[in-house]
Amino acid sequence: SKALIHAARRFQTVREHLEPWDELTREAFKKAMQAVTASINEVEADHDNDAYYQAKGITVYHSKADFSGQRQITLGDGTILTGKRFIIATGSKPLIPKIEGLNDVAFLTNETIFKLTDRPASLLVIGGGPIGCELGQAMAMFGVQVTIISQDDRLLPRDEPEASAALRASLETYTNVRLIFNAKITSVESANGITVHYSVGDTTDQVATEQLLIATGRAANTNLSLETAAIDYTDRIIVTNDRLQTTNKYIYAIGDVMGGPNFTHVAGDQAIQATQNALLGRGRAKRPLDELSWATFTTPEIAHLGADEASLQKAKTEYTAHTIDFKTIDKAVADQEKGQIKVLADGKGLILGATIIGGPAAEMMGVLALAKHQGLKLTALGGVLQAYPTYAFGVKAFAGGLSLSQFERGPKRRVVNVLRKITLR
Repeated sequence: SKALIHAARRFQTVREHLEPWDELTREAFKKAMQAVTASINEVEADHDNDAYYQAKGITVYHSKADFSGQRQITLGDGTILTGKRFIIATGSKPLIPKIEGLNDVAFLTNETIFKLTDRPASLLVIGGGPIGCELGQAMAMFGVQVTIISQDDRLLPRDEPEASAALRASLETYTNVRLIFNAKITSVESANGITVHYSVGDTTDQVATEQLLIATGRAANTNLSLETAAIDYTDRIIVTNDRLQTTNKYIYAIGDVMGGPNFTHVAGDQAIQATQNALLGRGRAKRPLDELSWATFTTPEIAHLGADEASLQKAKTEYTAHTIDFKTIDKAVADQEKGQIKVLADGKGLILGATIIGGPAAEMMGVLALAKHQGLKLTALGGVLQAYPTYAFGVKAFAGGLSLSQFERGPKRRVVNVLRKITLR
């Protein structure tokens, strides 16, 4: 998906100057899909193939597998494999909602949309989360008429409200994007293309579309005869403890299959933890969620770290929200990027959470994530010598400005005001 988003962003920067742009977007879409395929092939050729793992002494089997004992699995051809420890990393699949008529239409998911070769005239997206927003906006950048229908009252409901509002404002500048909130999909029919019926409150309506994308979340791949190995699970996840062990102490589970959070970087981190626990006997607990960061690669790009304001308020945790607008960051001004940085800090100045909207938000968040992981105060970032002009320098200036704020009411406030004008760029 990131390869498609990259291509869409590049095309978006030039398409307004192209005539006739509709025909050119069709050709650009084809090339973008070819680029996606090329990216996948490159990854597979480099490090996602049998030879790569075999060279590291790893035996690879391509087969369905089921547990046939407490420490035993049976492959599809009858081969039985035993081991002292197992790690389940079967990931997840698109969660398909139960909607009348949905199974009678050829809908897309985030796994199949990249098989498109021709640009569709229209696309309806069910789901206003990261996948729906990323792919919906990317398709809109190629001139597709996009409708996003969400059951929530805003996009990206896991993110801060201002992040949702910024993305909504961006999407509403597109003449070919329609957003529908608080909606319940009632049925789907395939007559004359695809028609989606929905209701918002007491009002019913319908939308006709050429393609339908289901982006309503993920469900764990648990069809492994887990009960045979005494592993507890639900219809969504495998149950684990804080050391990633299942209810069978010899078997661990990581990533999407144990409830996530559903991110590649989380699964990779858990893989290291589970391997150390299983093979080295370490009792390393999984990383606390307050260190979790994620990014949504829309325009504007949105990154999140740790807690949000709602969760802190619910927990009655005292905090201060520090915010800076991108217009005070020279690099953002030069790039004509709009956005903001918001950091939530406790009374000691330690970072509890953060949200960045705009620019290379995901890359910028790495600075704050490192500071949080190391237990640094936010103001400590003001002492880092960052290159200028960069977005990282903007984070430094932001933190430096907070360091100066402690003197605002003292006898040195005039000097502080001068320094603030110099620092906050």
